Amino acid sequence: MLESRIEAKTTEYALSLGMMHLKLNVKGQVGWPDHIYIWNGHTWYIEFKQYKVVPSKLQLHIHSELRKRKAVVHMVDNLIDGRMMINELFNLPPVRS
Repeated sequence: MLESRIEAKTTEYALSLGMMHLKLNVKGQVGWPDHIYIWNGHTWYIEFKQYKVVPSKLQLHIHSELRKRKAVVHMVDNLIDGRMMINELFNLPPVRS
C-alpha cells in the first residue's frame, strides 16, 4: 500500500476520534517526521512509510534527537499499526485484523 494511503487513512481515523493533526512541511529542514498529532495535552510525531521501507539515516537521527528531548515519535508502515497506535493513545481496545 502507498505511504499516502496509509497516512490518509490513519489521519482520518485519528480525526474521527477528535485528535488534532498537522502535516509538517518544514522547508529547508529534511528528515523531520511527516505529521504531528495532538490530543489531551500530548503531542506525537509520526513518520509514515510504505510497507517495509525504512527511514533514512537522517530521519533516524532526527527521531533520535526528538526522543532525547522526550518527544514521542512513531513509525507507521501499514493501516493496522496506524490504528493500533491511535488506539493506544486513546486507551481503546486493540485492532483486530
